[in-house]
Amino acid sequence: MARKSKVPINMSALLQTTTGTLAHIQTKTNSLTILADIVRQICPDLPEDA
Repeated sequence: MARKSKVPINMSALLQTTTGTLAHIQTKTNSLTILADIVRQICPDLPEDA
């Protein structure tokens, strides 16, 4: 099975946008969820709801 190459997302530009389609909003939500998971793994003592 071939490896899927991913192009890095410019998180700064993504988070600064205030308009967009539903797909764009979904991309932003998914990126923030992944970022929150990474932060929780690095700092396990942080509350999950914060």
